[in-house]
Amino acid sequence: MLTILLYLFETYLAGKTDLLSAQEHILDELEEAGFEEHDIFQALGWFENLIQPRQQQTSAASLQNATMRVYTPEETAVLDSECRGLLCFLETIDILDASTREQVIDHCLRQDVEQISLAQLKWVVLVTLCGQHNSGEHLSVLEKLLLNETQGAIH
Repeated sequence: MLTILLYLFETYLAGKTDLLSAQEHILDELEEAGFEEHDIFQALGWFENLIQPRQQQTSAASLQNATMRVYTPEETAVLDSECRGLLCFLETIDILDASTREQVIDHCLRQDVEQISLAQLKWVVLVTLCGQHNSGEHLSVLEKLLLNETQGAIH
């Protein structure tokens, strides 16, 4: 499913195409590309949840600095210590607030993998932030983090 999510992000969200109105075309395109119908519907559902406002979203301001996040055994199985450390770091530098962090964790748990890699988590965060308003500055910081991972150090 992550491959489909990355494809949708690069093809539609990065270009600011209305994903919900283009859903039939996208479905046909993904089927032609060889993706399985179950994975396509799961990815489209993920994006619909991301784009549409959440009805019972907790106020980030009320959660900020008021709580400490304790991960469940299911969450620690999917998100290793390095991934949890990245989430904490992104929250510390105000890229994620508590509400967005919870969205990211929820999206990670919906992936059909036993464990999310650090690179996959960065993509999930990036796609999640793309679905929110006023996240342009945060996206540029996260894109730099993604690029730094693939470019390697210069000696």
